[in-house]
Amino acid sequence: MQKTGFKISLIVSFFFIFCLTLNLTDSFAESLTIYNDNLALIEVQKKAQIAKGRQFLEWPYVTEKLIPESVLVTLPNSVRLISQEYLFDLAGINMLLNKYLGKEIILHIYHEGQETQTITGTLLSFAGSQVQLLKTSSGSILVNPIGQIELPGLTESLLLRPVLKFDLESSFASVIPIKTTYLSRGFYWKADYVGNLSENFDLSLAGWVTIGNQSGKDFHDAQVRVVAGTLHDADNKFTMPERRVYKQETPAMVEDLQNIEPKKNFSYYVYDLKDLLTIRNKSYKQVAFLSEKTKAKQVFRLISYMEQEDRPQRPRHFQSILRFKTPTTLPKGKIRFYKEGIFLGSSELQHTPKNELVEAQLGEEFDLVAVRTIKESRKISQYIRKNKVSIVIRNRMDKSVEAEVTELFNKYLANIEIFSSFPYESLNAWSIKFPVKIPANGKVEITYTAQLFYNI
Repeated sequence: MQKTGFKISLIVSFFFIFCLTLNLTDSFAESLTIYNDNLALIEVQKKAQIAKGRQFLEWPYVTEKLIPESVLVTLPNSVRLISQEYLFDLAGINMLLNKYLGKEIILHIYHEGQETQTITGTLLSFAGSQVQLLKTSSGSILVNPIGQIELPGLTESLLLRPVLKFDLESSFASVIPIKTTYLSRGFYWKADYVGNLSENFDLSLAGWVTIGNQSGKDFHDAQVRVVAGTLHDADNKFTMPERRVYKQETPAMVEDLQNIEPKKNFSYYVYDLKDLLTIRNKSYKQVAFLSEKTKAKQVFRLISYMEQEDRPQRPRHFQSILRFKTPTTLPKGKIRFYKEGIFLGSSELQHTPKNELVEAQLGEEFDLVAVRTIKESRKISQYIRKNKVSIVIRNRMDKSVEAEVTELFNKYLANIEIFSSFPYESLNAWSIKFPVKIPANGKVEITYTAQLFYNI
């Protein structure tokens, strides 16, 4: 009599027994609320036909990274939820072979030009899809036999995807609405911005929401919203890396986008994406959510350290910074700037409220350089030193420019006294800023004396 069962080889074929929940109706709605770091709140609503009395209902609308403790089930008053179980041991070669440890399997060994040798024995050990130890009916043990494996007589159901199994008791038979709400890992979102700068420094900002799904589940026609803010999640021991092998759907850049106005909820801003979205597993989805205009200004800044070195330095270029006020609330993300078809650089943006001053460092100014020299360093006493500093700034542009020179001092100094005829501003106890205007194709020298008091 011919035996039937499961066969595993380099080409694997299974006959799966998977009982789909046939008493679920077709009406279906999903919503996703995605947080910045490896978390989403998922809500599923569906109707189901149930019988009177106690019964089991399988709910397959869950991810592979569901947090079981977070599941909330909403049922009519006529139905009582006795227990729920999250099943996630998905069908695979390792799972199947593990079920047959200590049980009888059949091994088909093929020899070229000869008949196939069939061996029946007890599976003692395996690694991956390879049998390591097989005890035959004669009592001998085969070590690392190579062949096609047949698994006879498996009758239990195999899971193709995770499922929640509900133990319910109903007062009468009816079609009932069921809603599940749960948290899941495997999601993140970020904001990406494109800033287009005009000749007169008008800045057009276009924003995109980039959503990553690595949850093990596809979502079709789902209502999606994203939450901006820093969430304290006591359960999260890690964050999902952003660099993954995803199918990336890159949108075409457009000039005029319709804004999605954020709603304040507790300490967060919530963006309801307007269209129903399909977000496949192992994919990026990018959705336009912002289009704003603001005025920008280019700022040049040089930052030096008082005790950096006491010898003349090579010419240093000023940082080129774009400064602007946020036209609206901007979630954390990266801004890429362009001007007249040239990529200027990019900068990271933190969660920023409306009307906040933002500075984006884009690179170094080619035609603005400075040489900083400590002209004299004299020890006044064991704990006091006086330094005379010269900063010569050269402007090779055909226009005058305004710049900032920031000097930083050791934070462990007891006190600092500054003497300069050049106007300056104290930023804090350990730094000062010189605003300076440099004429076209000209130069300016800043000189000052710093008396440094060291801790005794």
